[in-house]
Amino acid sequence: MKCTKCGTEYEGNFCPKCGTAADPNCNVCPKCGQARTDNDRFCKNCGYDYQNHQANRIGNIGTSAVAAIKRVPKKIWITIGAIIVAAAILLAILIPTISFLTNKFRVAFVEQIKIGDSRERVLELLGEPYEYDENSTTYEYYSDNYLTLLEENDSFDPDSVQDWNDLENAFEDALELEQKLQTEEYAYIAISFDSEGCVSSVFFDPTRTEETKNQTKEVEKYNIVSTLESAIQSQMYYRDGSYVLDIYSAKIYQNNILTYIEWVDRYGNDLSEAIGEHDLSQYGSEVGDFCPDFIVQVYNNTTGELTEEIYSPYNNRGKVTVIFFWGTWCQPCREELPYFDQIASEYTDVDVVAVHTILTMDDASAYIATNYNKSEIIFTQEGMQMQMDGSKCDVFTLLGGRNSYPRTVIISAERMITFAYTGSINYETLVTEIEKAKN
Repeated sequence: MKCTKCGTEYEGNFCPKCGTAADPNCNVCPKCGQARTDNDRFCKNCGYDYQNHQANRIGNIGTSAVAAIKRVPKKIWITIGAIIVAAAILLAILIPTISFLTNKFRVAFVEQIKIGDSRERVLELLGEPYEYDENSTTYEYYSDNYLTLLEENDSFDPDSVQDWNDLENAFEDALELEQKLQTEEYAYIAISFDSEGCVSSVFFDPTRTEETKNQTKEVEKYNIVSTLESAIQSQMYYRDGSYVLDIYSAKIYQNNILTYIEWVDRYGNDLSEAIGEHDLSQYGSEVGDFCPDFIVQVYNNTTGELTEEIYSPYNNRGKVTVIFFWGTWCQPCREELPYFDQIASEYTDVDVVAVHTILTMDDASAYIATNYNKSEIIFTQEGMQMQMDGSKCDVFTLLGGRNSYPRTVIISAERMITFAYTGSINYETLVTEIEKAKN
């Protein structure tokens, strides 16, 4: 049989190439053989669609598709399968990673908040707390699972229930909810503020319940940020993952060199003997002193804009750090910056941090974006730092700066100041002092 439309030779009821019916007038159903009556669109026996030849087209398309699939080489199918598997693995890795990076209930995230930070800084990092009040002395944050329970508890109103049976059921639900509130495990952050609205303590507990929140925690490690005669500012890390940054009262006994400290943390852990061997009196700004902790805000070198990222020597422990205090108005500073740029590109194991003076900020963004948009230097903007006695000073003053710029300070991997100098410096001197800090 020859197709009346495309001329293809074939046997059967339909042309395999174009799908035209063997009987162009469709007087007989090609599917069941039943005679067509009254030019009906559908066969009364099997439902075949005479007008669109649907039975044939579906079958023909399916046959063509299968044939096309069979013509694809095996190697291509193997490659496609490998790509699909790789994509699935990548998604399995990226989805939890993205969630982790954006999750504020982590020690690494909470560590960014320092004593002396403003309420605005806390809101930038953590967002609005539960029951937000801008004048509150404490901002509290709960993980989503516990927030849901709190909101459910807040919405309970027995006065809105009229029927006695409904009221009885409502109270039963309320008792069940109260039990959940006591036993549900949740992550918790509390940021406390002093009378001036500055951060006075930071607390983080990743596995808290109302029943166990006051139980003693075992100390894993700690870091003494700074000390005075009657107080210690310390970062505490506990074995259950909790973290505390706080100022603790302490009795410090010393004869020029610290010999003993009596100190008990908020959970009753007596750390007096544990820290009695540390010479905490050596925190300062001179060569041989341990560098006090501070935070500075980081610039985006490409755009020159200040970012939300912060730099802290504590978070960078384990690496030699070169700190260069400068200002756009200072000609010697501008002349020396290329030396620091060269050091930053040559020493991948050294951080070069350029701290722009708090005196002027307007010109720094444009200057960095124009001249150092591809530099490895960590350009930062200094701010006021809270000291242990409650006073504030800028980072330049904290690290021994007085009235003159530029100033260069080099810190060893152990956070000891190995070089501190005010005035012009050359590339060779920088290399020499960096090598000393490494050794």
